[in-house]
Amino acid sequence: MDKVTNTVKEWFANANEDFRVAQALWDLGPENYLRAIPYHCQQAAEKSIKGYLAFKKIKFQKTHDLGELATLVCSVSPDLDPLLRDAAHLTPYAVEFRYPDAAKRERTTSDSEVALKTAKKVYLAMSALIPFESQWEI
Repeated sequence: MDKVTNTVKEWFANANEDFRVAQALWDLGPENYLRAIPYHCQQAAEKSIKGYLAFKKIKFQKTHDLGELATLVCSVSPDLDPLLRDAAHLTPYAVEFRYPDAAKRERTTSDSEVALKTAKKVYLAMSALIPFESQWEI
């Protein structure tokens, strides 16, 4: 069985934190955080995927492209393809909405709601594949 290294733990701890930030902002009122919630959701999904790749010792480039990362994951876990292909829609949130000249459309609470649900699915699916000693380890 693969060893859960500190790097893997850090990827998942960071993913968990990003997800909790997005959830906390949603709870405060999503209409006030239309840029931040999707961004943190994208980051949570990206870091979850990178944590799994690190666990499997699969090298990856510095990228925010969830589709590119999904291709690497699916090379060893093809059953994750539907989930990760769906999550690829989060990729633009790494940049879009964060910079005035990057947004191609208006932000909506629906963007945040869908992003939050997707990030949670990705985080839970990826972390379930890691044999952490306890849920508190991350």
